Amino acid sequence: MSTKIYVNLGILFVFLVQCVSGQLNLQDRIDQIRLGVSAGFRILKNTSQIISLENLGALGRDALYEIPGLTLMEALNKFCSLAILTDKDLGRYEKIKPDYDRLRLILYSSSENTSYSLGEMSKLVENPAFNKNDPVVIMVSGWLSNRKDKPNDPAIAIYNAYKCRGHTNFLLVDTDVFISTLYSWSALNTEEIGKLIAPAIADLINYVNISQIHVVGHSLGAQIAGAVGRHLQASTQKSLVRITGLDPARPCFNQGEALTGLGRGDALFVDVIHTNSGGFGQKEPVGDVDFYPNGVKLHMPGCSRMSCSHSLSWKYYAESVYPGNEYGFLATRCNSIYAYARKLCSQKTIPMGYATPTTAKGNYFLTTNEHPPYGKNSKVSTISNKCDSRKYITHFINNIS
Repeated sequence: MSTKIYVNLGILFVFLVQCVSGQLNLQDRIDQIRLGVSAGFRILKNTSQIISLENLGALGRDALYEIPGLTLMEALNKFCSLAILTDKDLGRYEKIKPDYDRLRLILYSSSENTSYSLGEMSKLVENPAFNKNDPVVIMVSGWLSNRKDKPNDPAIAIYNAYKCRGHTNFLLVDTDVFISTLYSWSALNTEEIGKLIAPAIADLINYVNISQIHVVGHSLGAQIAGAVGRHLQASTQKSLVRITGLDPARPCFNQGEALTGLGRGDALFVDVIHTNSGGFGQKEPVGDVDFYPNGVKLHMPGCSRMSCSHSLSWKYYAESVYPGNEYGFLATRCNSIYAYARKLCSQKTIPMGYATPTTAKGNYFLTTNEHPPYGKNSKVSTISNKCDSRKYITHFINNIS
């Protein structure tokens, strides 16, 4: 079989792997596959080489066993980059493009979660569960996390941590199907979703001070958070005070290429936690401060799959929010993991996560535990039984090992 045929099969295989994971009915998935294959062939006409012959075997094996290694990530990353340059829309059809009327903000509370359209901020702030004097945390979760057939684990984990702290308004951006479709299309949608959410934030700051708002995003959600910050600045000349990026998505977000991801300047302070460097998550420092638990690694302690390491970013953050755990993850500024391992860095430490000081700059390294509590200095014993982080975080262990 010729190299050209192998390349064709590889491209179509990447499309099909993405299609089967989407949050759509059967007919929509058929449409995705049809349009995806069509886009794939259009790209192939203009691109001589995307995936090498020697890497295709590993690509198929890793995907089929649901243990996507560096080969799969490199293939998807290279594919996205070249594809976007060749066909900006990648065959997306209108049903998959972000729609203002289908994006919503969900207010979490102990009694019930209430969903609001982006144009209903005046109603949202009048909900008895919303306190205009309290901080506002806006969570944007990642690819496939908004599927209706399973819980949104990152949002639940971080909400429960803030609920334990008390005095915090917690909002989740409901992205509907727009980042639960074919990954390439989901990545393309991030900028448009951010552009649509920004006016809702601009409306919200008529009722609360912008300094109260903290946007937290995981994976593709981190890239959306960056887009929200940029478009808010463009439309209001005001900046979010803080954006926290939890392992910002890497595939399709190579630096200097078509898609713009989270970066310095998207808020007055951008802090980033990297737990799957070079895999699902970006390896390069993109924030004012970038944390590298256990070094610049593909796999975190206790993880054999990249999805496990990718999810630890939000688990680490959630643990840091619990009362008593603010200084559970102490990190040291250093130029390299080599210097950190040999104790050649400054001995001054800062906390990663909830209590990260907004004056922090540079790259920081730390070590974590393999099992919760993950922070070397987390004090689980200071947490009451009512909001025991050990019990909550352990709930996820079976899903990540």
